[in-house]
Amino acid sequence: MSLPTGAADTPESRSDYYRQQCGLPVTAKSCGHIIAKATPTLAAFTMPAELGRLVKTEMNARNVRWGPRFSR
Repeated sequence: MSLPTGAADTPESRSDYYRQQCGLPVTAKSCGHIIAKATPTLAAFTMPAELGRLVKTEMNARNVRWGPRFSR
């Protein structure tokens, strides 16, 4: 199974790929988001800088301890 591209590239198809090929605990939500559950098998992930800023703001607002964070 290869990573989906083009019209076949949907949150559901990516979620399936991440679960089946990478063994990651992810779920596709109906809103189009892919949710990854924090477990010992998921040590880190990357995201676009703008999304990272939004996530950082949300996590800080909820007083969730997380890190380290790196930015370029």
